[in-house]
Amino acid sequence: MEELKQLVIASAYLLREPELVDQIIEYQKEINREVDKAVSRQKGLACEKGCSHCCYGWLIKLSVAEALYMTQQLNSLPEKTRKKLAEKLEKYAGLKSHENQPCPMLENSLCVVYNARPYICRTYSSYSKTLCQLNKKIEFPPFIQEITENIKKPMEQQVEEPFDILFDIRTPITQIKYDRYKNAFYINLANTVQIYPFPEKTDILPLEYAKKYMNL
Repeated sequence: MEELKQLVIASAYLLREPELVDQIIEYQKEINREVDKAVSRQKGLACEKGCSHCCYGWLIKLSVAEALYMTQQLNSLPEKTRKKLAEKLEKYAGLKSHENQPCPMLENSLCVVYNARPYICRTYSSYSKTLCQLNKKIEFPPFIQEITENIKKPMEQQVEEPFDILFDIRTPITQIKYDRYKNAFYINLANTVQIYPFPEKTDILPLEYAKKYMNL
């Protein structure tokens, strides 16, 4: 209940000042850049462009901040591409099991939202391409924990309340929805606001809790 309360409070602030969404996304980009720098310094990784073995078989979870950034990236794509991805995402959300199923953001072994991929995807690494091809269990390199403790957590802890919850709580990628009327992706945040992050601006609509508690 405490998490829900904080999400509702954060949503209320965002509704009053939609530009805060852009600030949250920009800070998430900053975190991503630092994480990428740390990963790029590692030697001997087998990961390369077009290698997508780790994009199969599991439901990705990401922070709300990461979801906002990913949604913004999705809304920057051509309309035809957005509609295609919306169909894939809807089918993916309806699956009872994600075993052997590709991430809905995967196209021709490439991520269509690569720049906005979440932390788990940025750091999912292997020293053996063979183990990945054989779908064998791999041991994650120790540097991932180091990046988590020395970069990710400290940067997220700098975020003040109530917005820190947006970097802390995790949500499935299937919580990113598509509005066929607006031809745009959005996120329903705590049934308080519906957020449509676009590259040029952010649209926010009040939902049940906002209307109930903010006299809208």
